[in-house]
Amino acid sequence: MAQKLTKTIIDRAQHPANGQTFLWDSELKGFGLRLTTTRKTYIVQSRAGGRSVRKTIAQHGVFTPEEARKEAKAYLGQMSRDVDLNAEDKKDKKNRTTLQEAAEAYFATRHLADSTIESYKIALNKTFGEIRHRPLVFINRDIVERIFKEASVHSKSGANRDFRFLRAVINFAMEKYATDGVPLIPSNPCNRLTALKMWHRIDRKTRCIEKHQFAPFMAALQKNKDDTDYIRVVKNHLTFLLFMGCREQEAARLRWRNIDFANCTATFEHTKSRRRYTLPMGEWLTAFLRELGNGKKKDDFVFPANNHKGHIANHRKAIKEIGDNAGVPFSMHDLRRTFSSTADLVDAGSSYLIKKLLNHSSGDVTAGYIQHSIERLRRPMQDIENFILEHSGIQNKKG
Repeated sequence: MAQKLTKTIIDRAQHPANGQTFLWDSELKGFGLRLTTTRKTYIVQSRAGGRSVRKTIAQHGVFTPEEARKEAKAYLGQMSRDVDLNAEDKKDKKNRTTLQEAAEAYFATRHLADSTIESYKIALNKTFGEIRHRPLVFINRDIVERIFKEASVHSKSGANRDFRFLRAVINFAMEKYATDGVPLIPSNPCNRLTALKMWHRIDRKTRCIEKHQFAPFMAALQKNKDDTDYIRVVKNHLTFLLFMGCREQEAARLRWRNIDFANCTATFEHTKSRRRYTLPMGEWLTAFLRELGNGKKKDDFVFPANNHKGHIANHRKAIKEIGDNAGVPFSMHDLRRTFSSTADLVDAGSSYLIKKLLNHSSGDVTAGYIQHSIERLRRPMQDIENFILEHSGIQNKKG
């Protein structure tokens, strides 16, 4: 039986042993109290938009019955005009979604490499530090244009990269936080960069180590009595990249359990595509690693470093020093281009096979039908190794 909800009535009301029960106010239809095993909560319930809608007001103790009754009257007035208060709350919550929150949701639904996520988080802190905690609905075209110009002063390629990330996050958020099929915002503010042709044209890098540079480069990678432990690990890392053609962090995260000396293979578990893959190793590199791994434990990193990751990570200063000593300036990715260029020089095989050596994903349907066994990849890998060693003066030309 309904009765006027007063403090005395509410305080005396007993919590149910399980589930929930309701007390309804006799004076204001739709105003009530929900009782659970631990809480007493003021609610309001009525029809809006053709269906029954129940909305929480506040817990008893936070509001007095009189305060809750006043709120209930206001809510019931809106519901009488077919306003779905819960839907409005959801819409308001979506409108308050910040760039930071949208980015975190984006990371959770995408299969991104750890290094990619790390670079995107740096972009959030630096490039988008001013707007990272701003609701997306307040990030407009003028803001995007201004920040893009500011970022471009420091690095044109960096500005392109960071704003491609921003564009992707906003496209994702427009649909994730859509209401009744209507996107969160009408259009992506990054579209201005396309409309005004502001994206920077960045020429594809082509630098690689030429065959006449192999001798001084390999000489610079050899052991030197003045090398620190850190420089020695960097040189080992570079040697591996040159002969395997893998990505920098794919190699950096290798552990000795990933090196199979019996089959002369290396297995990469942490890859850009998140697909585990195995490559054969040439004879010289296998012997090089066998000596390097003598006495090491299976879970030790092949290329260790004294940092929070435990493996080699950022070593640009050391790379510049090694390049200067060799008279061969290079970047880490130059070694990957060197590997692929050498594969072409030794006629390693079809483009499909070279893609397999580089672990490149392909949208080509035909490529999906071509499967290359480890043994099919072994000869090209050995040919590439032989070519580098021959032009380095480390071994004579093989028949």
